[in-house]
Amino acid sequence: MNLEDTRNINQVYRPSNRLRKIVQITRMCSDVCGADVFGHGYRVNIRTYMVLGIINFSIIFLSYTMYSGWITEGDWTIILQVLTIGGGTLSQGYVKLVNSIRQQNNFRYLLGEVYSLFEEYELKSSDYAVYLKKGCDLLSYFMKLCAVINVIMICGLILVAAAINVIFQKRQLIVYGQIFGIDPSTSTGFFVTFSVQAGFLLVGGFGLYAGDMAFFTPISQISTLKEILRCKFKEINEAMQGDELSRPSNISELLKDAVQFHQRYLRFNIRQTPIMTHRQSDRFKAIVRITKICADICGANVLEHDYRINVRTVLVFVIIILTFVFMSYTIYDGFFVQGDWKIILQVLSIGAGTLVQGFVKLLNCIQQQENFRFLIGELYDIYEEYELKHTGYQRHLNKGIHLLSYIMKLCAFIAVLLVIGMAAVTVVRSLVFDVNQVIVQCLIPGVDHTTPRGFFLTCIVQISFIAVGGFGFYAGDMAFFTPITQIVTFQGILRCKMFDLNEVLEKDGEENVKKSTEMLKEVIKFHQRYMVFLTVTQDTYFLVILVQIATYSTGIICTIFCVLLGAWPGGYVYMIYCFVMMYVYCGVGTLVEVT
Repeated sequence: MNLEDTRNINQVYRPSNRLRKIVQITRMCSDVCGADVFGHGYRVNIRTYMVLGIINFSIIFLSYTMYSGWITEGDWTIILQVLTIGGGTLSQGYVKLVNSIRQQNNFRYLLGEVYSLFEEYELKSSDYAVYLKKGCDLLSYFMKLCAVINVIMICGLILVAAAINVIFQKRQLIVYGQIFGIDPSTSTGFFVTFSVQAGFLLVGGFGLYAGDMAFFTPISQISTLKEILRCKFKEINEAMQGDELSRPSNISELLKDAVQFHQRYLRFNIRQTPIMTHRQSDRFKAIVRITKICADICGANVLEHDYRINVRTVLVFVIIILTFVFMSYTIYDGFFVQGDWKIILQVLSIGAGTLVQGFVKLLNCIQQQENFRFLIGELYDIYEEYELKHTGYQRHLNKGIHLLSYIMKLCAFIAVLLVIGMAAVTVVRSLVFDVNQVIVQCLIPGVDHTTPRGFFLTCIVQISFIAVGGFGFYAGDMAFFTPITQIVTFQGILRCKMFDLNEVLEKDGEENVKKSTEMLKEVIKFHQRYMVFLTVTQDTYFLVILVQIATYSTGIICTIFCVLLGAWPGGYVYMIYCFVMMYVYCGVGTLVEVT
């Protein structure tokens, strides 16, 4: 074997080439699903729309299967069978596809970073090459394992159903999913349904495998980055112990290289673009971005300077007005027709509580949108200015972020609890006790909720309205808590300025006198800025706070009566929601008052 052949073999087995071959398989599977976001020229294409269409059709088919099995045939176990696929792999596939399209720049950055690391460090000492090889081996193991699992899942589901049909002469579909207008009890209908399900599963297999590998490719290389960093520190230790100590410039270069690589390692770990997101301003903007997304769903993203009332805004107003109409009809039907006065309490629990809140919050956001933008812009400026100062300021910025993050998570948990909890109570009572119990007392005129079809339609409409309301309440609460919680941050910054001023005043000298005068002016200016922020906050949220406290109190009182009278089983969940949110609002108000 000559030297040229040896070089060719080494070229083939270089870790970077192995990595590219593994990633190439992932990209091929992604390309089948129209989601090869690793390619720099990627665009949403016909295959992408086809896969999205398959997912949407699958959701429609599964919804039809639930309706047909539960409402028509009265078999509630169909719901569990549908949820095993629909609530599992189908939801995974949808989220993975949407996430890969939205985060395609991050995917390309991560893969490019891995490529550059392998190409750079495979040319260094054998220690680096060993760890690169381990990274390739780990990724190869995940690739083979995921491939085997996906093949077993697809072939297993198809073959088991086919074997039952052939051996036991029993028509068994692959999964519980029927198609509109096709009767699976006939030979032709069964064959069409079986073929469609098999085709959807094959496409889903490629998509799930590509999504898993797109996740494991960067994640599995975190250990490789860690080992490279360990090698760098090993080189520093060897240099300090040997003759290299006489040449401190070399050690300085090694330390600088290690620190730069550690920053690169952190950027990779947080899976962002090459901008460090440990900055307080970036973390604060990331939290606000979540609020803006939820507000945008409800057509009320007033934090954007180009905001205009849009179709979603009108739709939310229509939903609120329709809910008022439905609840008025419910009071008329329950009290005047059926003579049940408890209906009024149940309607007031929601109608005089969260519904009024939502209406007032939406109107307040639109009317006070200039104030909202001023408050958020002021907070952006504060974070960007004081994150560059000493650690005392940074500590108070971090406290403000932690407080806002805690309230954000608490509000999200309570909103999810409200939506899912109230729906779950109704579903459980309907399935276990065979009682047609609507989620809330909000009936639709012309729809008889005592019939199976009417009950199903009423529940679907109520769940949809509550889900939209959940996004709206969460966005409204966070739009309130975001500036309110940062009043504590203002106070902390003002305290730091006073401490800095005291340190200068303790020193003698004419220069310190001039410096203290400038610092005193800065303190007074910041205090004026602080007072303006407080005034705008009070003008913006006074009506909202008044309505919040009044409606939560009304909701708690009415719900307690409903629960004690046994008239509303879902009232327990709503009462927990009211109590927690009342506690949060009062707690934040007390904190601000003390500050």
